[in-house]
Amino acid sequence: MSIAAIDIGKLVAEERLKLIGDLWESLRAQPDAIHHSTQPGALA
Repeated sequence: MSIAAIDIGKLVAEERLKLIGDLWESLRAQPDAIHHSTQPGALA
């Protein structure tokens, strides 16, 4: 898998929102890959 470098500071608001949407959709496609916790700030 290739990861493209993105300079968020060079994106306009619309591009940032699209990126957020794209990231959200990619996470939604693999719900088991996301750890859920009932404790605020818990990572593991």
